[in-house]
Amino acid sequence: MRFPGSLKERAFFWCRKILLALAGTACTAFGIAFNAAAGLGNDPVAVFYDGLRNALRLSPGRLGVAANLINYALMALVFLLDRRYVNIGTLLYTLPMGSLVDWGSAFYGALRLPGSLAWRILSACCGYFLLYFGISVFISLKIGVDPLTGLILVLRDRLRCSYRAVKIACDLAALAAGAALGGKFGAVTVLSAVLAGPLIERLTKAHQKYLLAWLKIGQPAPAAKNR
Repeated sequence: MRFPGSLKERAFFWCRKILLALAGTACTAFGIAFNAAAGLGNDPVAVFYDGLRNALRLSPGRLGVAANLINYALMALVFLLDRRYVNIGTLLYTLPMGSLVDWGSAFYGALRLPGSLAWRILSACCGYFLLYFGISVFISLKIGVDPLTGLILVLRDRLRCSYRAVKIACDLAALAAGAALGGKFGAVTVLSAVLAGPLIERLTKAHQKYLLAWLKIGQPAPAAKNR
C-alpha cells in the first residue's frame, strides 16, 4: 500500500479516515437505536445505558443522554490508564453518539415497519450488524477507539488475554449492572454477549484486508526530514 507523502495527499488521507470514523459512529448509534426499537433485548452495553437512564428517571427518548454520561466517564478512565487508546477517533465516537442514537430512533420510526415478530427479529439482526460493523471500523482505523473498546484493550494488555475473552467478560458485567439498574434485556441480549467478541474480531480483520485497502487507508508515512 502506498502511503501519502505530500501535504495534499496527507490531508486527503486523514479526511478519508475521519469520514470513515464518523460513518462507524453512525453505524454504531443506529445499531443501538434499531435494537432498542426491536424490543427483543439490546446489546449488553446498551442495557447498561438503559439502566442508567432508568436510574436517573430519564424518558426512553433520552437514552442518548445516558450513553454520553457513560462514554465520557469511560473515556476519562481509559485516558488515565493508557492514553494510547484515546485519540481523535475516541472524540469522533463520543461527542456525537447521543444525538446519533436519537436520530437513529427517529429514522426507525419513519420507516413504519410492521410490528410482527419476524420484522422485529429482522430489525434486531440489522441493528447488531450495524453495531459491530461500526465498532470494528474504529478498531481497524487505529486512530483511537470508542471508550468501552479502549477499556477492553487496556484490560487485554494488562491481563494478557485475548480481546474475545475480555469482551465477553465486560459485556456480561455491563449486562449485570444494567439489569440491576432496571435496564431492559431479553434473549437476544444474552446471545449478543457471547457472539460479540468473535464477530468484532472477524469484522476487524476483514476491514483491514479489504475496506482499508480499497480506500487506501493505512498508517501515514512520517514526514520527510530536511537533509
